[in-house]
Amino acid sequence: MIGFRMLNIQVEQFAILGNDMPSGEIGFNTSLSFGVNPSIAGVRVTTRYELVSNEERLVILELSCSFEIFRENWDALIADGKLTLPKEFLAHLAMHSVGTARGVLFSKTEGTIFSQYILPPINIAERITEDITFDVPIDAVSE
Repeated sequence: MIGFRMLNIQVEQFAILGNDMPSGEIGFNTSLSFGVNPSIAGVRVTTRYELVSNEERLVILELSCSFEIFRENWDALIADGKLTLPKEFLAHLAMHSVGTARGVLFSKTEGTIFSQYILPPINIAERITEDITFDVPIDAVSE
């Protein structure tokens, strides 16, 4: 088990672009990306959601959650200057981020016609199909 804690949540972008009740089918476009900050043994998960109808973007939310990996776990994930994060762990962090985004989206749209569109369940395990490896400087490993 890889130990971690959430460090912070950052709303990178938020916009309500529509004013009227959508007339067509409603859908969500989603994207997910990962980054690392070796100086703090950190992993960042960035998620982006667009509420769309008839190819028109109605609401945009981009959110980043930063996590600190416990140093002994971080060090164990590094070999030959490369940090490898297992897909199951990435999915776990992403699930925390998606849940956070769901709450932020509701909070930001509360009192608008868009508050009724709650981010649906997303099967993260289907989206993250392999481990991800990052190059890290040698001094990113404690002695």
